[in-house]
Amino acid sequence: MNNNNIDPFSSRKNNFDFIRFIAASSVIFSHSYVIAPTQFVEPLVYMSNNKIAIGQFSVMVFFIISGYLIPQSYLRSKSVIDYLSARFLRIIPGLFIVLLVSVFLVGPVVTNLSIIEYFSDSQSYSYLQKVLLFRGQEGLPGVFENNFFKNAVNGSLWTISYEFLMYLFVIVVGLFFQKKYIKSVILIILTVLVFHNLFYKIDLLIFSFYFLLGYLAYYFRRFINLRFPYLIVSLCLIYASFNLIDHRLISNLIITLPVTYIILYISFLPNLRFNDMAKYGDFSYGVYLYGFLNQQILAHFYPSWNNFQNFLIGFLCSLICAFFSWHLIEKKALSSKKILSSQIQIYLNNVKSFYTQYLFRK
Repeated sequence: MNNNNIDPFSSRKNNFDFIRFIAASSVIFSHSYVIAPTQFVEPLVYMSNNKIAIGQFSVMVFFIISGYLIPQSYLRSKSVIDYLSARFLRIIPGLFIVLLVSVFLVGPVVTNLSIIEYFSDSQSYSYLQKVLLFRGQEGLPGVFENNFFKNAVNGSLWTISYEFLMYLFVIVVGLFFQKKYIKSVILIILTVLVFHNLFYKIDLLIFSFYFLLGYLAYYFRRFINLRFPYLIVSLCLIYASFNLIDHRLISNLIITLPVTYIILYISFLPNLRFNDMAKYGDFSYGVYLYGFLNQQILAHFYPSWNNFQNFLIGFLCSLICAFFSWHLIEKKALSSKKILSSQIQIYLNNVKSFYTQYLFRK
């Protein structure tokens, strides 16, 4: 326990929102090194001896924080439907809007094709399938073909499907420990069927490991001592991993534990509180959604800009987009959680009633 015998982890006053915002902003900074021309090596790539980039590190942070916070969402929910409704509304509406913006606003403006050719191409519409959380195609017809980073419209979206898969993982674990084995098996089967195209990828194992560390940190939080000497030890372990271990994947997995500790230390540091920023909105998801897209647009119109210019203006544009995304889309979607949950429950009850009557007649 901590020195004051008070559990700091029980407080809702923490810096998770701030850390996620910094991580989302850092992804934009990292992407600027591949989207815009530069003579410099990305800082963390250099400091880690080519083990990890800032963007990859930020994604690690996202999944660790999700692993810590999402089980709390599950435990607070009245039912699995209530939990899934909240998770669905947090992810899908914002994602769907950025896909619509990409296809119907950005695409027609920057494509090398004529407007008729662009909208006659089936790929212009199949790109919207990303809302189903499959990776699918990365580009749109004639869009960003002359960019330094060619064709890709929004290279940040591919991690969202893994994030949602972790939400399902929480359900499976929760039902398993309630000894509802049949439901657990059904959910596992459905998960495999829906995300079968992801399971052969090493990314799934890596992201699952990140999420699991956050998950374990939450359940064993009362045994974690948040002390400055341990913070220094964690930093030393990260430094040693980068300099003493040659294998990139092993090095990245090793640093996950000290990174988890550092996240918790910063999140619950009593003298460093940024929890007030949440009153303006949760902009991290919006920044993440629009960052890469805005950077590609800037690279299209200003190809001579260096990576710092691309990052700075791209970040400001993404922050504006995130502001409107939160207040016009994400916040309003989350406020309808009870309505969606109740409608799903009513639908399932009607289906159950129908089949019960059908079987009874048989």
